[in-house]
Amino acid sequence: MKASRIKSKIASLDQVTSHEHLPDEFLALLNKASAIQQYQILRLPAVCGKTGLSKASVWKRISEGTFPPAIPIGTRAVGWFEHELDAVLDAMRITTRGKIFLNLQGFVKLLVSVQRENDLSGIGRRE
Repeated sequence: MKASRIKSKIASLDQVTSHEHLPDEFLALLNKASAIQQYQILRLPAVCGKTGLSKASVWKRISEGTFPPAIPIGTRAVGWFEHELDAVLDAMRITTRGKIFLNLQGFVKLLVSVQRENDLSGIGRRE
């Protein structure tokens, strides 16, 4: 996704996060996540190991909107994109260590919408 399209999405993020602009650190995370060419999908035990969260905490944060939603990978199986988890973990790190305000719900919503837009733009394209 081009940076101009990401910047155009910031207006919608502003409404969600109640701050005037997305800091460069978070814009860089979105750019990095949207540039992924090969996706790695993690199952719940790996997600818990990577984040240090319990299964219940993962599902609770998903319901709160502060964690990327799972994607179906089978009839009874779900997984998470590793690059989305990395982006959210980096955003949490920057927010807590850098003392920068970020509404994590808005960031996750924007991250997922960027991913969805990338997926839809690739449909019908031959390489």
